[in-house]
Amino acid sequence: MQFLDREKESARLKRAFEREKPQLIVVYGRRRIGKSTLIKHLLTPDNGDVYFLADKTSEPSQRQLFVSAVSGVMPGFDKVNYPDWESLFGSIARSLKGRIKICLDEFSYMVKSCPSLPSVIQKLIDNQILNFDLILCGSSQQMMQGFVLDSHEPLYGRADEILHLKPLPAPYIADKLCCDEEQAVSEYAVWGGISRYWELRNNYETFYEAIENLLFSADGTLYDESNRLLIDEMRDTVQASSILFFIGNGANKLSEIAA
Repeated sequence: MQFLDREKESARLKRAFEREKPQLIVVYGRRRIGKSTLIKHLLTPDNGDVYFLADKTSEPSQRQLFVSAVSGVMPGFDKVNYPDWESLFGSIARSLKGRIKICLDEFSYMVKSCPSLPSVIQKLIDNQILNFDLILCGSSQQMMQGFVLDSHEPLYGRADEILHLKPLPAPYIADKLCCDEEQAVSEYAVWGGISRYWELRNNYETFYEAIENLLFSADGTLYDESNRLLIDEMRDTVQASSILFFIGNGANKLSEIAA
């Protein structure tokens, strides 16, 4: 499925990249909404831009993986041992001959393994060492908002752009799933404006076949999606899960749910 919509978001990020000073950009939104696709669409590896997708491994492992990603555009960068993130970013800054973009995707994973990382980035910014555009991307909206909107956090007030990616508008689904307007209403009611859901739906010939295999089958890709979304957005999912359980079993009045 080709790149969809996002003209406004793309234009906003492009304007940021054209500014005179390097930018700190934060992109966040729920899972599968197309954050990584949008960022990759704007990066140019041939010009030295770096995209790094973090995982849940330890801090040394993440640093090594990031160094490998950087060495793909800066040959020989992986020949040196970097004991911490500050020395690693500092070395990148000293080695650059031109301005590049670096994206740290799933940034919340990196912070979990190294809670001091936001402070390191703050120091780079405040001391004007950051001479490349840095994009922090994440799916945990609660955590990503906390990094930049909580006045007690190191990066508060440092971001030049904060982009909250929203679902795709409904009109696009008719074209992408090749259906009429009436069917598009049903499709959007189930899949919403989440681009990845549209891709998965497109693997099946019929609407009901997609629902059966993706949502109702215990082996379906989206069978446990609701639990994953709650875990991303909430510290305690017990109450929310209970409320949704009762609604799913027919309690649709406020008084019934409360009881």
